[in-house]
Amino acid sequence: MDESVLWNLTYGMYAIGTKQGAEDKGCIVNTVVQITSENPMIAVSMNKNNYTYEVLKQQELFSVSILGEEVDNNVIAELGFSSGRDKQKFQLFETARTKEGLPIVQKGAVGYLTCKVLQMVEAETHVVILARVIDTAHGDSKAPMTYA
Repeated sequence: MDESVLWNLTYGMYAIGTKQGAEDKGCIVNTVVQITSENPMIAVSMNKNNYTYEVLKQQELFSVSILGEEVDNNVIAELGFSSGRDKQKFQLFETARTKEGLPIVQKGAVGYLTCKVLQMVEAETHVVILARVIDTAHGDSKAPMTYA
């Protein structure tokens, strides 16, 4: 099997935000898929090694910042290449809050979702989180960033 064929699947770039007590936690994911449009539901794939996954197992709510092409490089660096076990990732770039108090990327996002976890389906290395979209807002960016 030539697994390089899978490299042709397209992906976006998304910042997941949640809370653990008073601390903001989050990570970068490349797979967020709309499952339904009526009573909207999404699926998020997340590596089980992410500390954000551990936090989400205990939380009901999370945010999704749909990152735009001009997002600050610190967003990717902090949320994608460091662990929330060791540092406060959201402190090195501008953040805002959803109505529910969840962290979102303030500049360079196409839009935001607030989601409630419905179910988690565990696979070998990743978990698929099924969630209800409970709120949305537009961001200031025009073009979404892709994994490419």
